[in-house]
Amino acid sequence: MATVTTGLGDDGAILRHAAETHDGLVLVALGAGHLSPPVLRELRRANERVPVLITCRPDRSSMLFSTYGFEGAERDLRASGAICVPFLSPAAARVALLCALGGGLDRAAMSGVLAPFDAQ
Repeated sequence: MATVTTGLGDDGAILRHAAETHDGLVLVALGAGHLSPPVLRELRRANERVPVLITCRPDRSSMLFSTYGFEGAERDLRASGAICVPFLSPAAARVALLCALGGGLDRAAMSGVLAPFDAQ
């Protein structure tokens, strides 16, 4: 299990490595759910291999839905197949993913169980 925090100028190398070496990931996005285009590409690849939970850097945050249209905006994160949990801190998202993996949940079950931690 890895927690990866992105930042401006991130090329996605850390996310790529984490997806290749761990059984699940928590990705901490910028602002209200934004990534650089290279990190978005790695997110899509990572989600094909392992379950990925996405939270946001600001405390008690919410992830937007379609406010911005640039590549890597919140609509792209939501369309990536990753599970959005912006109401959880990175540490809480990690515990939630550990519990879900330990409980043998598949991605569909994880999405259902973790849905209350995202805006509707």
